[in-house]
Amino acid sequence: MGPSIDNLTSSLAPNSGLLGTYLGFVSLGWALGGVVGNFCGSRLYQLVKGAGTYWMLWLVYATVAVAASLLFKSFKKSLY
Repeated sequence: MGPSIDNLTSSLAPNSGLLGTYLGFVSLGWALGGVVGNFCGSRLYQLVKGAGTYWMLWLVYATVAVAASLLFKSFKKSLY
């Protein structure tokens, strides 16, 4: 997804010398997602490891995946 989003961003940016700003703003989402994901994932792992319930990790992953897919499905309906 990385090269595609960079190509799309560079084609949408105006020709006013702000290409670096546009690319930096697009990369900000990846950076924030990495920070939040790593922080929450490590805290969840510590919690699950301490309790010895590793199956709970997979339950949380599945719940997040289902919630994200439903969210994307609702966005798709709102676009059409």
